[in-house]
Amino acid sequence: MIKNLIIFYFTAAGETLARRLLTLKLGGNVTLFSGKSAEIKNCLKKNWNNDTAFLFIGALGIAVRLIAPFIKDKFSDPAVVVADETGKYFISVLSGHFGGANEICQLLAQKLGGEAVITTATDVQGKVGLDVLARKYGLRYADREVFKRVNAALARGEEVKFFASSLPSDFPYPYRAEIEEEFSGIKVLISPYLIALKPNEYQLYPPAVWVGIGCRRGVEFALLEKAVLKALQEGGVSLKGVAGIASIELKKDETALLELAAKYGLKTKFFTREELLEVINTKNLQQSSKVLTKVGVGNVCEAAAIKAAGMGNLILPKKIFPQTTVALAEALRWWE
Repeated sequence: MIKNLIIFYFTAAGETLARRLLTLKLGGNVTLFSGKSAEIKNCLKKNWNNDTAFLFIGALGIAVRLIAPFIKDKFSDPAVVVADETGKYFISVLSGHFGGANEICQLLAQKLGGEAVITTATDVQGKVGLDVLARKYGLRYADREVFKRVNAALARGEEVKFFASSLPSDFPYPYRAEIEEEFSGIKVLISPYLIALKPNEYQLYPPAVWVGIGCRRGVEFALLEKAVLKALQEGGVSLKGVAGIASIELKKDETALLELAAKYGLKTKFFTREELLEVINTKNLQQSSKVLTKVGVGNVCEAAAIKAAGMGNLILPKKIFPQTTVALAEALRWWE
């Protein structure tokens, strides 16, 4: 949970607690820091990102004054936690949900037998915020307004219904596959597909779809990008619902493929001929004699998409574009 944690302390008692925390298994890199205000601010400025969390051991007011110049918004600010010198209280100060400050408080309190002080509305009501779920499961979003509206409804005790084809077993809310049109409350649709949302409907996008690609050596980036975007449109898939692109191992150094993945922040998977052939035989996929002669296997895009999706469902069969073939497959258990 904790990737990097910087612990600031100001007194001998604070140092004792800090060094005690250093011995615990917190699941990440822990650094101790003690210095003057200017030095602490310089450290904050240098490390102010979502990969680093900050724990201040001392007065809450000191922490607030030190972090004030760097605060931006709840979606980009890192987790900030304050603890008293005895380790009795751990207070979630900033980015309780997206940054994970609430979870860090609970972890530290559990480790030391202290008490986590959490004031976010959904947590106070015993509800799990939508932004917490998005962070935990890697769900993407089109508009941050979804979190404000849904979390506010949850905090008010209003009924919020979730709709998805499948979700992890530890998902904290019940869900259904079919949307209840008669329900007039807030609906959260968890789907990688393009959906025309109605009033009170909000969508989160799971990274569930894999794009399988076959292409000529040296394919132009513009042609490849156009082909993939067109295939997603034909398949009714949102770019936000794409986990990554997949192809044969021979293409792992294909410049356009790597550039496409980098541009859209997508994962890449490349498979051997033997791996793709196994998929072809299992799924009884058609093969092209021309492709078979060139790369040693007669179906790249469909087989690669299915393999990358954990032998998931082919949702868009091979589409032929200039210098490129594209297929789409949906992972059955995208969260694994």
